[in-house]
Amino acid sequence: MIEWLALAAAILFNTLGNFFIKRFSVATEVRGVLDYLSPSFVLGLAFFGLNLVLYARALTGIPLALAYPILVGSTVAGVAGIAAFWFGEQLGVAHLLGLALVTAGIALLAGTT
Repeated sequence: MIEWLALAAAILFNTLGNFFIKRFSVATEVRGVLDYLSPSFVLGLAFFGLNLVLYARALTGIPLALAYPILVGSTVAGVAGIAAFWFGEQLGVAHLLGLALVTAGIALLAGTT
């Protein structure tokens, strides 16, 4: 059970890492290496690091062939939601259909345990 909670938290932190890196990218004109010390970029890296730690924990009890597609697919869905809501990115019909297929694939994989 703890492995599934770790995977859920890894998905959340992976999604947040993407959010903060995107936030940094749209708000910062990088002129030098020190610009990467921006709080948004550092937070993004921290969330990616937490993701890796929790994902490693999840893999102690969840097969890789199951955990990785769930991690990636769920992150794709979460990032798409954030992109539309927070950054105003447009999600067309094809994009939404693709997200539905990813979600269906995750459900099928999760049902194999």
